[in-house]
Amino acid sequence: MEWWELVHALSKIFDLSENDIGLLDVDDLKKPRPPVLVEWIERESGFRLDLTFYIGVEVPSKQAGMALACRLAEALGQEILTNPPEDPDGAMSSPDSWVLALPTGEIYVVRQINPESDAVEIDRAPERMKRLRLPLMN
Repeated sequence: MEWWELVHALSKIFDLSENDIGLLDVDDLKKPRPPVLVEWIERESGFRLDLTFYIGVEVPSKQAGMALACRLAEALGQEILTNPPEDPDGAMSSPDSWVLALPTGEIYVVRQINPESDAVEIDRAPERMKRLRLPLMN
């Protein structure tokens, strides 16, 4: 994926100008920052791109988590992994659990094959993928 593709998709999802989305520069945190910052880390295998979004309070759309992953997957035509939602009772989810959003709109809870690895390879066996539906009701 190219940077401009991500910026274009995020600007539509958040209803912002493309100028309101910027790449996080940890060496220059003092300059005025755009409302949406993206930390972009490339990996050698598995899910090759690791993105973290920092969304300012001034952003009108409150898309986050699984809803944002679903919208991005559809907009980019790519699979997106995100963290699972928090348990209502405050329990931590397993560190090897992920939510996989597909471009088709389907979402699944999946497991990482080797949680100790920096490469995020997921178990794609259908019998171990748990389908979810948005919105999740507690």
